[in-house]
Amino acid sequence: MGWIDLICFAAQNLWRRRARTLLTTLGVVIGTVCIVLMFALGLSSYKQFEETFMNNRDLTEIQVNAGMSESGGSVKLNSKLLADIMTMDGVDKATPVLQFPVYIDAGEYETSYMTVTALDRDYIDGSFDFAEGGLFDDSEMPQLVLGYYTQSQFVKDGEQPDEQSMYDMGEDGEQPDITLPFDYKTQPLKLYIGFNPSETGMDENMPSSKRYPAAISGTLKKDDYGDTGYNAHMNLKAAETLIRQNRKLAEQFGISADSYNEVRVRAKDLDSVSDIVETLNKMGYQAWSTGQSLESFKQEMANRQAQLVLIGAIALFVSAIGIANTMLTSILERRKEIGIMKVTGLALKKIRRMFLIESAVIGFAGGLVGAALSYIVAFAVNNGEGGADLFGMYFQQGTVLTIPVWLALAGIGVAVLVGVAAGIYPAWKATRLSPMEAIRNG
Repeated sequence: MGWIDLICFAAQNLWRRRARTLLTTLGVVIGTVCIVLMFALGLSSYKQFEETFMNNRDLTEIQVNAGMSESGGSVKLNSKLLADIMTMDGVDKATPVLQFPVYIDAGEYETSYMTVTALDRDYIDGSFDFAEGGLFDDSEMPQLVLGYYTQSQFVKDGEQPDEQSMYDMGEDGEQPDITLPFDYKTQPLKLYIGFNPSETGMDENMPSSKRYPAAISGTLKKDDYGDTGYNAHMNLKAAETLIRQNRKLAEQFGISADSYNEVRVRAKDLDSVSDIVETLNKMGYQAWSTGQSLESFKQEMANRQAQLVLIGAIALFVSAIGIANTMLTSILERRKEIGIMKVTGLALKKIRRMFLIESAVIGFAGGLVGAALSYIVAFAVNNGEGGADLFGMYFQQGTVLTIPVWLALAGIGVAVLVGVAAGIYPAWKATRLSPMEAIRNG
């Protein structure tokens, strides 16, 4: 009796007890669906994690703030620190950061308040995503790159044009597009440090800012993050000139051209981030990077994946018990048949194989149906308008389940292995029956 004969014989035996086989297979189906969906949910969560975290272009950027030395004195952010940082292993670029408020006069339009972040041009070159225009040049004339949301700060007679606001929501719940209310390429600008110099009620002792001709070199797209979207940006060289020429006024805002608000460092690769951060913290500075949290995030995702797979494994374990119970019951019902096979000289290993094949067929059928059903569930979840509650698992709206082919095949393979493992003891039990006693009691 060859393998094909054994498989056909096993299929006939299962078909004769099809009601019991169907119920046992159903347990494997549910177990397979659970493990495939749970694994897919973990994979989908990790993919979203990659899109929002791993692909963040600032993952290798380190933010450095002033701190305290071991002796208790303050450590400042200055040119000496910048020189020290550039000698560290793994550092690609570094820039001082100056932040200060400005008032801009754009003819009919003006800003009551806008925060400017000044950095080295070389540091940010290529990192901005422009909607219009481009990066400022390396001159000392103030040129601004406007974050998407700063464009709503230009008002006429105290009101935003066409009710354009970062806080307004349309009837569809979406924020309207924010654009400049004037042509930035032709509109001459006047820039002042601080607030509107003609505004009444200002502190009489506060020095007035000098007026500077300025220009807007470009505007950024909506999908920029953090202060990139909410601040204007300027070349560091131009900002230092403004601050030095308005030293007393700048001091009122706690600004100095020789002491920076912040230093930003870009590592050459992600592996260098932790070492740079550790070195800077030992020097007394407060250094932090999004990339530093990468390992903890990855560990959290791995733990969540393990928990989800464990739930699916428990479901398959329960189905394995069902297979073992079915096969043991089958042996008791087929004692006479087993006895005849032994008396006629059928090898014990072939009897063992026959029962292992029967349990494997149950696992394969359950795995195949379970994998197919998993795709149906994923389709329902991905295309449903609201949350979905299936097999005791709730999927909130917006959940995207992706089931790779290899995962479906792996689910079928695991189901087959579970079936074989569950059939080992019943197959051994069948080979231990006494032939004559089996025929007599069968």
